[in-house]
Amino acid sequence: MKIRVDILFRHQLWGDALQSLINQSDPFLVQHVFPVTKGTIPEFTRPSLIVFEILHLDPDVLEIIRNLKNSGHQVILVGFLSTNTLLNETLDSGLDGYVLKTSSQENLMMALHEVSQNKKYFCSSIAEVLNNQLHSHQNNGKNDLTGREKKILNALIELKTPKQISQTFHISESTVRTHRKNIMRKIGAKDVLSLLMYACSEGLLCRDKSDPCISGQ
Repeated sequence: MKIRVDILFRHQLWGDALQSLINQSDPFLVQHVFPVTKGTIPEFTRPSLIVFEILHLDPDVLEIIRNLKNSGHQVILVGFLSTNTLLNETLDSGLDGYVLKTSSQENLMMALHEVSQNKKYFCSSIAEVLNNQLHSHQNNGKNDLTGREKKILNALIELKTPKQISQTFHISESTVRTHRKNIMRKIGAKDVLSLLMYACSEGLLCRDKSDPCISGQ
């Protein structure tokens, strides 16, 4: 069964190239390809897996991602990395993946596979930014997570709901919420971005350090 993908692009050549690459790879099939002009995005009839091609992050890109996520879409960015404060806000908006334009077709396909399974996928350059921020914000002497808390953390960074986690570990939803509260207290996290930062630091998102991109387990 084909997994349908929609493409949003800022640059026509990249839009055409992404369509060609994705259509060459099972089980994905590009359904629509839309140009994106400043402040406007197409209307979708239902939530979809969207590959959004950009040059660099900017406020307009961030606003588009927020609107797409609020509408229930899964979003993978394809672009260059510019070090700025918008990276934090973009990741915190619920972005599902970020593939650098310097990556290979294999990385793009891996991102599509991971995100289509409700996982995360970020290139290592972005993970490095997260790691640097984490080490600059972590409190010295913080408590280590227990084995159960690490398993709960893995479930949280996969964006599983408290109900799904409770069913997996055969515990109540209130116990899940207690675990989450304790995890965030121990690692000094205030939001999803902070959880991802910790997960990157601990290697929970990394399969192979030689791989130019990383993904959620």
